[in-house]
Amino acid sequence: MNTAIKNEDVFDSFNYEVDPETGEIISQDEISVEQLSRIARRLKWDKEKLEHNLTNLSTEIERLKGIKQLYVERFEKSRSYLVSKCEDIVEATGQDKMNYPGIGKFHWKTTRESINTEQYDTLGDDDKADLHSHNGMFFRIKTTISPDKKIKLEALKDGQSIEGFTINEKYKQFSFKEE
Repeated sequence: MNTAIKNEDVFDSFNYEVDPETGEIISQDEISVEQLSRIARRLKWDKEKLEHNLTNLSTEIERLKGIKQLYVERFEKSRSYLVSKCEDIVEATGQDKMNYPGIGKFHWKTTRESINTEQYDTLGDDDKADLHSHNGMFFRIKTTISPDKKIKLEALKDGQSIEGFTINEKYKQFSFKEE
């Protein structure tokens, strides 16, 4: 069942009556006694339709949210595919970027170095406590203990081995930025 609410279905019917014989709009001042029963049926029908639409409004909102999410997912999938194809073309030209004034640019951007904590995050509390006691200089003490990524990054760059941590190397990431 389609529960889509259309403004013209609900709101337009409140503003006028139409003469069934001529199709002309009848102003409130021109309504005759003969038309009262038809207008009463129309008013009852309008009220029932309005109540039905208001009752189903939350369902309609959820349906529209689902449609929106579907469109976003399709757009992101399509965009990702197109940018990856453009990456190959730009790379083949030997250029780092290609500008299209007023539209955007394809370019390579270098990500920053960071610490990968996936292994550390999977450790149990006892293993983390053991690491903290042996490698205290690599952790900041807050209300909770967390890795001091800046100090760890420097230590890992200097060749030290710290259990549970590795360096995520810089890499180029291809993208398109709209103007």
